[in-house]
Amino acid sequence: MTDLKNVLSYIADNQNSGNAGNAKEKSKIIFKLLQQNSEKLHGKIYFSDGTHDTLDCVAIQYLNQIPWLFTEDNRLVSSVNVSQYDLDRRLYEELPYNSPLFECLKFKIDSKDRKKSLMEVIQKWTGDALRDLEQVVRDERKRRGEREESTDYDNEDWKFPRGRILDLKRLHRHVQEEFACAELVRYERVPRSIRITQNNIDQRSYLKSLYEESNQYGCQLCHEPYFDFVAVEIEKNPERELEQMHLCLCPNCAIKYRSLREDSTCIEQMKEKIRAWTTTSQADIRLNDELTLWFAPVHLAEIQTLLECMEEETEEVCIGPLDI
Repeated sequence: MTDLKNVLSYIADNQNSGNAGNAKEKSKIIFKLLQQNSEKLHGKIYFSDGTHDTLDCVAIQYLNQIPWLFTEDNRLVSSVNVSQYDLDRRLYEELPYNSPLFECLKFKIDSKDRKKSLMEVIQKWTGDALRDLEQVVRDERKRRGEREESTDYDNEDWKFPRGRILDLKRLHRHVQEEFACAELVRYERVPRSIRITQNNIDQRSYLKSLYEESNQYGCQLCHEPYFDFVAVEIEKNPERELEQMHLCLCPNCAIKYRSLREDSTCIEQMKEKIRAWTTTSQADIRLNDELTLWFAPVHLAEIQTLLECMEEETEEVCIGPLDI
């Protein structure tokens, strides 16, 4: 417990300092350790009269009393005061509702959780089953005497997730560190050439953290909400495994972009526009007269920083070592 308290004190003391990255990493490690040992976090105490009670371990009881988790907007919070969907998705994995850890951390249940739990139930239903559900909802509203609302899917209230950049300097520093540590893309012939390094990054979680709104994902190309998405690499043959160098696209736009990606000139022009982008302008990159990519500003700023790192690396390779 002493070691845990020291780590939590470090997180609290450095949440807004130059060591904030280390503080977040420590918080992420604690969360991951709890996940790996979730079955051991609580147990039953049996009494002589045959009754029993369920208690959380001391570490969980302590964690639930203090802030140690980071939210999307960089606040340090306790799990009992937020929904798990308020947490920074780039740090923590989503917990199933039947997870022992979800129960132990006592997250708040809000509308996002309720919608998510419903989505988990109905996402595999057929069209006929969904129509039956709509009829059941209409019948139940009528029984309760409630005014019937349209059950047609309505996108008018849905807004494309944009977010904002909280600290541009810290973002640049973080992305430069990620680039320096990123694994080079490698292939292996078995007997055909296959990519063997792609599983080392989690591009879907990264994109979810930026483009999810009301349990739907914004397609960056058609700008419409979908219940699922495809993570598509910006470049056809990248040199490094980088989760930021992916786009959040619907299945149709994924096909469209992969076809567009075959045109190297188009991709180079897109990269030039990204390099020229400023944080004071709209985070949109026009591909041609018909297609425009919408970005969350954080995503575009990180891609811009990575392109700068790639350019600097290329220049170093071209110049080569200096003879002294």
